[in-house]
Amino acid sequence: MLELSRFRLNAGLLGVKLPGAAIRTGDIDLAQDYGISVALNESITAPLIDVLKSVDAEFRPVPSLAAPNVDTAYTRPGGFRVDVLTTNRGANRDAPVNLPSLKSDAAAFRFLDYLLRETIEVAALSRYGTLVNVPAPERYAVHKLIVSTMRKDSGESAAKADKDIAQSGMLIDTLILKRRSADLHDAIVEAAARGPNWRKRLKTGAERLGNEHKDKFVEMLSTAYPGNAKTD
Repeated sequence: MLELSRFRLNAGLLGVKLPGAAIRTGDIDLAQDYGISVALNESITAPLIDVLKSVDAEFRPVPSLAAPNVDTAYTRPGGFRVDVLTTNRGANRDAPVNLPSLKSDAAAFRFLDYLLRETIEVAALSRYGTLVNVPAPERYAVHKLIVSTMRKDSGESAAKADKDIAQSGMLIDTLILKRRSADLHDAIVEAAARGPNWRKRLKTGAERLGNEHKDKFVEMLSTAYPGNAKTD
């Protein structure tokens, strides 16, 4: 799945115009389920870094913080960055994993499998037009709440958490406006059913939403998993 400014593409998918500050991004995420990458019989024709350099020769690999001899991201002058991500099931792991189909190593992230479980093909505006797969907006809204709880409370990480919450809130509002509350509810039900850690993060994330979004989300969470969505 290509996550090219996922939030911006969701705006087109839902037929709404979203604030520029919320959709602005300086990177692209390439995400793929590890099991799928291993099982696929097909792969890109050259290592990912070579593919990127064929577009812009100034792309350079970025070593992983967990394994400096392994590259899990690529960047070019100006700050534009491509991160390669994959799922992390089972025990937590910091070490990157290789994705054979992308011919690149990737950083493994927990909760990413939920986001990748249901994707939608949309058109990304470009010189030639490109079809890409992005997460379903209701899953994106729920996932952003969960991710926000994993950020640190200071510096750049705190700013990213604020953006996570803002984007989730806008999508929740839009889904309700577009009469897609049932889709959002189903996404919450699935996340809540994945275990107490998921429900704890959903509750914590919901408490950070603005009141107009918080009340509706907490209501959905309470029906998805009664007794686990009370807030102070």
